[in-house]
Amino acid sequence: MALDVKKGLGGVKLPVIPWGKLSKLSKAHKLLIAVAILGALWGCFIWFLYMPQTEQITKLRGDLGAAKTKLARLKNVEKNLRAFKKKYKDTELKFIQALKLLPDKHEIPTLLSSISNLGAQSGLEFLLFQPQKEVNRNFYAEIPLKIEVTGPYHNVATFFDKVSRLSRIVNIGNLKMTQAKAAKTKSDTVILKTSCTATTYKFIEAKEEPKKGKKRRRKQKK
Repeated sequence: MALDVKKGLGGVKLPVIPWGKLSKLSKAHKLLIAVAILGALWGCFIWFLYMPQTEQITKLRGDLGAAKTKLARLKNVEKNLRAFKKKYKDTELKFIQALKLLPDKHEIPTLLSSISNLGAQSGLEFLLFQPQKEVNRNFYAEIPLKIEVTGPYHNVATFFDKVSRLSRIVNIGNLKMTQAKAAKTKSDTVILKTSCTATTYKFIEAKEEPKKGKKRRRKQKK
């Protein structure tokens, strides 16, 4: 037997539930129908509401985990970056301080003159004072200076001490001491012949790029 229908909203025909017939069913049948309806409602809830929300929650948890991992990585990068910046700044300061100890090309003659004067002030006689060829070392150049002097040991030590106190770096190497021909003075002071290489350093300034020449004049008209 077909169910009665009524017109719903928009003219759509909806089935009419036969409540009269349902009332005649046994309690067992009514219970089964109620259980079926509840099961259908529960299934609809699971399918249409719970499962989509569960998938969304799972996705959000995954996104949250990825975001936490990325945040931890960024924090680590930031920490390393701060440490690198500090190290770079410290290195830059040390580099600037080191550069102050390197004379530029205009100061070299004055520095060599100072070394010569210190030897004379220390009571030494110069036999050789000969600047050697520069040796380039990236951003600086070594300037070796061959020195030969005669004088007592104490005077030589005084000379080296004064050189070490100069505001610019001067290293003494290849040191060799021998007894001079006139070995002793009237006061029995032993005279030594001392040879060494005094190496100073020069800061090499970056070469300026040559400016581009002016464009050639246009060819004269015929």
